[in-house]
Amino acid sequence: MSIHQRLIFAYPTSAPTPTDPDFSEVKLLLHFNGADASTTFTDSSSIGASISVGGSAQIATAQSQFGGASGSFNGTNAYIYTPSNSNYAMGTSDWTVEGWKRSAALGAVNRCLFDNREGGDGIAIYASASGAGQNDRLILASNSAVIAGDGTTQFTADTWQHWAVTKEGNTVRGFIGGTLVWSVTDARAYSNSTRCYIGSVYGGASQWFPGYIDEFRLTIGTARYTASFTPASSAFPDS
Repeated sequence: MSIHQRLIFAYPTSAPTPTDPDFSEVKLLLHFNGADASTTFTDSSSIGASISVGGSAQIATAQSQFGGASGSFNGTNAYIYTPSNSNYAMGTSDWTVEGWKRSAALGAVNRCLFDNREGGDGIAIYASASGAGQNDRLILASNSAVIAGDGTTQFTADTWQHWAVTKEGNTVRGFIGGTLVWSVTDARAYSNSTRCYIGSVYGGASQWFPGYIDEFRLTIGTARYTASFTPASSAFPDS
C-alpha cells in the first residue's frame, strides 16, 4: 500500500429497523400518530382498515408513549371502530390484544379498552370493572359475564402502562406492565366477531374509556406473552 492509499471503514449511521416475526398475524395496528386534534386514525397492519370515529375521539399531542401523539378519549362519547371484516374473528386461535394506556384513577366503573363482541361471541377488555375489589384492574368479559378474575394488581393512575391479554390454547392470561396478573381457563370458540371497538363497548353505546391510548395491536394466531415479560421500549414494528 502506497502512502497515498487509505483504509476506509464504514459504520452504520442508524440502528436497523426492528421487524415483527408475527407481523403476518397482526390484524389491527394503531400507532395513534398525527397532528393534534386530528380525527384520522391509521391502521398500519397489512389489512389497512379504514377506521371510523365515534363522538369526540381524536389524536392528541399532549400525551404519548411513543411517536409524540396518542389517541384521546373523553370518557363520555369517544371511541373508534373498524369496518366489519372476517379477519377479526378469533375462533379457536391463539391471540394477543395489547396496548398502552394512561388515565386518572377509574374506580369501580366499567371502562372499555377493546370490544369485538358485535355479531357473535367475542371478548371485552376493561381497564376497570364494577364490583367489590375490582377498581382499576384489568378485566376480561364475554358478553355480560366476567370470565376472568382481576388478580390483585391495579393500574397506576396518570402513568403510561402496557397492558395485554393473551390466549394460548385454553389458557387466557392478563398482564399489566409486563407482569402476569391473572390466568383463567377458557375453552370457548370466539365465533362470528367481525368488528373491533376501542374506547367503548360494541356499538359505541356506553362504558367509554377516559384517557389516552397508544400503540394498540391485535394479533390473531399467536399468544405473544405466556409469562411475565419486559414491555417493548419502542413503537410496534410495521413489518
